[in-house]
Formats: sequence, C-alpha cells, structure tokens
Amino acid sequence: YKKFGNKQAADNMMSQVKSAGLSEGLVYNFETMLFGDTEDALLLLRTAWEEGVGEELAEHLFRSSITDGRSIFERNELVRMAGEVGMSATAAEAAFNVDTASSSVVRDEAALRAMGVNGVPLYLFNNKYVINGAQKADFFLSALNQVWTESQPDLPLVEVPVCGSDGCNI
Repeated sequence: YKKFGNKQAADNMMSQVKSAGLSEGLVYNFETMLFGDTEDALLLLRTAWEEGVGEELAEHLFRSSITDGRSIFERNELVRMAGEVGMSATAAEAAFNVDTASSSVVRDEAALRAMGVNGVPLYLFNNKYVINGAQKADFFLSALNQVWTESQPDLPLVEVPVCGSDGCNI
C-alpha cells in the first residue's frame, strides 16, 4: 500500500483496473494474485522472444499470474509455463544463466526509471510515448494514431500526366 498512500487508495486502483480489464474481456483476480520480483520472468521472456514464442509466453504469464493466481516468481514454475507455450526446458533454464540478458534487463529498467516510469503495466511506443497503468482502449488508439502519423514520411506533391478517353493533360 506504500506506493498508493493507503489501503483505500490501493483498493480503488485495483477496482478501477479490474473494471477496465472486464470491459476488454480480461479477468483480474487480485485476491489470488501473487506479488514478487519479476526479474526471472523478464529474463525468460527475453529468451522466449529469441526463440519465437515471446508473444505467447507474455500472454501466458499475464493470464497465469493475474487470472489463475500462479506464481511467476519461481524458476521451476516459469520453466513449466514456458513449456506450456512450446519453449524447450533447456532454453528456458538457460535464460536464467545469461549474464548479458540480466544486464540488459537492468539497463532497460534503469532507462525506464529515468523516463519517470515506476509501475506496470507499461506501454512504450517508439521509445517516445509512454502509457503507464490501465487505460481505456480509446486512449491506446489515440496514442497509436499519433505514432502512425509521425512515422509517415512527408511526400512531396508531384504533378504527373493524367490520361483519359479525351487524351492526356500534361
């Protein structure tokens, strides 16, 4: 509750998240959800992306933790979950032994803290726009439209010949 000031503020936030989730078809069971250090889950997820099952594992970890009350803080359980989405136990176990992955997770966390991010969920678009916390779908659509608009090149207008049944205009 320290992060939110008091129990009432934390309960209000969780109620808002639960309600927003339900409106999008997501089930948040805070009463069975476990909390802890997610570093091992992040290490596993980084390896899962390299193995081609990152998206599947991310969804599975969220659902397992938030809806099903499973622990994502124990390596054995994480390896089991990785296997449930098709990742080999060998690759999953190796994820915890890679110093470069660990240091890159630490760098990523430091960069996010420098941007003022201190919680989850977090969505980062083009390393420029941050959506922190549970938000309505319209908020995401607005952010995605902004990113799309900025990513489109400014193309110069060029006059070209136009031809029709009456001939061509040049």
